[in-house]
Amino acid sequence: MDGPSPTRCALRRLILLPTCLLVLTLVAGAVVGTPVPSQAQPSPTPEPLYQFSYVIRQRLQAPASAQPAQAQEAAVAASFIGDYALALECMDSFATPLPRLSPADSLYFRRFAPRSAHAYIIERARHERIVLLNEAHHVPLHRVFTLSLLADLYAQGYRYFGAETLNGDDRTLMRRGYAATTLTDYYLNTGYYSAEPQYGNLIHEALRLGFTVFAYEAQFNAQTPLSAREREMQQARHIQQILAADPTAKVVLQAGYDHIREDSVEGWGRAMAGRVREFTGINPFTINQEKLTEKSAPRWENPYYRLVLAQEPSVLVDAQGQAFSGPPGTAYFDVRVYHPPTRYEYGRPHWLQLAGRRKPYFLKRLPPSLTYPCLVFAYRAQEDARLAVAADIIELNTATEGKALLLEPGPYRLRLQSSNGTSTYQKIRVK
Repeated sequence: MDGPSPTRCALRRLILLPTCLLVLTLVAGAVVGTPVPSQAQPSPTPEPLYQFSYVIRQRLQAPASAQPAQAQEAAVAASFIGDYALALECMDSFATPLPRLSPADSLYFRRFAPRSAHAYIIERARHERIVLLNEAHHVPLHRVFTLSLLADLYAQGYRYFGAETLNGDDRTLMRRGYAATTLTDYYLNTGYYSAEPQYGNLIHEALRLGFTVFAYEAQFNAQTPLSAREREMQQARHIQQILAADPTAKVVLQAGYDHIREDSVEGWGRAMAGRVREFTGINPFTINQEKLTEKSAPRWENPYYRLVLAQEPSVLVDAQGQAFSGPPGTAYFDVRVYHPPTRYEYGRPHWLQLAGRRKPYFLKRLPPSLTYPCLVFAYRAQEDARLAVAADIIELNTATEGKALLLEPGPYRLRLQSSNGTSTYQKIRVK
């Protein structure tokens, strides 16, 4: 048994303004997903993209913000500053417990045993043309997992990486080599969700490996509303264009929630993945990550999640090699990835270490003038820190807090943003 995703719970449209602000408009028939470009005028007082956790909590607790759309917005804001626990807490503030499994469903599920998700996906991807993974937009874990697959997928001939968040107007992304975010120049913004460090790292990794990174989001503006059905179709058409231009193309795609469904969704018609199959004749390999991922408390978790005993990201496979894709009789996705509960090391989720590829770095020589809380941004030294999405962001609440940045070895420039509005800078090298 599954609960509805946020995509189906809230009928709203997300518009990304040139200032990269998230504007939430409730409209019947619209869809939760990635903000898409509009030609609206910039706000005269743009809201900070990276906010302190106490501000996020205050916004969520305000009476005017007491609705699920604001809970999702607050959860995304928490993810931007690396506060994973707060992101889960915000998202679940309007959650309802899912029903228990029936005895028949539980018995059916026990036919499946966990296997390494990485090994299973890479092996199956050998025989596919399109690998399509989804994410919950407030859960950076899903982006870290996709990143962990890219090198092996590239070795199998995958050369195109598309992401729902990408802004087609960022013409210099491939040449620049990293995601950009700014409140002042919309045409340099790589996207909205890509301002989150792990999304920025995912794009950085795709570019580093040699993928052609492309946007496939539907095109519309504030003067031309787009229906949910039209959005799914336009996304699929843009992916079709990549395959038409390169008949041998193998494509990796990152999308939100139900866009990877291969069936029809109420109010949408066929979702994007189903439209891709319709338009291209290629059956995409669809991988759901958000159904079997932890919540802020067990009572909010998918009832299947509680039955899995595995220590690594896993798929569930039966004795005949059939992967668990959902309750009996459903055919939304090809496979579901189980992500085990997060452990915290160095004050951070363990999966941020990327199996040892990233190293912990504890800040030294903190300026005595620093006021707390303080946001710490770590930029790769070779990137323009005025534009680049930080490789990692943490919030420190005291000078002695045992929380580390998690970074790949190399030189970085740190920006320490105090709660009083001042910033100081440091150069570091991670070994």
